[in-house]
Amino acid sequence: MPKARCQKTKALHRTAAAQAGRAKVVCFGDSITNRGYFKVLEELLDIESINAGKGGHSSAMGLRRLQSDVMVHDPDLVVVMFGTNDLRADSERVFVPVDKYKENLQAIMTSCREHGSKVVLCTLPPINEQKFFTRHEREPFAALGGFSSVVQRYCNAAREVASEHDVPLVDLNRLLAKQPEWLSQDGVHPSETGTRLIAEHIAKAVQAVIGGESIGTAPQ
Repeated sequence: MPKARCQKTKALHRTAAAQAGRAKVVCFGDSITNRGYFKVLEELLDIESINAGKGGHSSAMGLRRLQSDVMVHDPDLVVVMFGTNDLRADSERVFVPVDKYKENLQAIMTSCREHGSKVVLCTLPPINEQKFFTRHEREPFAALGGFSSVVQRYCNAAREVASEHDVPLVDLNRLLAKQPEWLSQDGVHPSETGTRLIAEHIAKAVQAVIGGESIGTAPQ
C-alpha cells in the first residue's frame, strides 16, 4: 500500500475509534510525565492514556525511542514534554544544547504528523533554583548566562516550535509559576497536587484538539 494511502487509512481508523468513545493519547516525556499525570488525564477525559515517560530522559533520548515507545501505539494524539533534563549543563550525559533541543522537538513534531498523530507540546515546568543547586553544580549554568536565563531559553525554544508547527502549547512554565503548590520538596518534580494540576492544564488542550462529546469535558 502506498505510504500516503496507508497514513490516510490509519488516520481514518483513529478518527473512527475516537468517535466510538476512546481516543488514544500517548504522554511522552521524562520523569515528570512518568510521575503519573497520564493517569489523571484518563480520569478527566474518557480516553486511553499511555505512559511513555522515562526518568532522566532528554529530548535526544526521547527521539531515539519515538518509534518503539510512542508510534507503536498508533496514537491519535501525543503530548510532548521534555526540557528539564536537556538543560542539565552540569551533566555531559544528558545535556542537549538549546538549538539541538529545538531541532529534536521539530523532529518529533514532524514524525508524529507523518504518522497521522496530532500533537500537544508543553514547556518544561518551573524549577526551584535554590533546591536545584543543593544537588547540582552552579558554575556550568553561570557560564551559559545564569540558571533563569537558561530555563527561559529552553521554554522559548518550545514556544517557537509550537508556533512554527501550528500545534497547541501548554505553557506549564508560566501556568505553574502561579500555582507553587504544584512542586514537591525536591524543587523539580510535581507533588501529588502538582501531578493533578499538570493533568488539568493538559486536559484542556487535549480536549480542544480531539473534541467531541465522546471523550468527556476538560476542567474549566
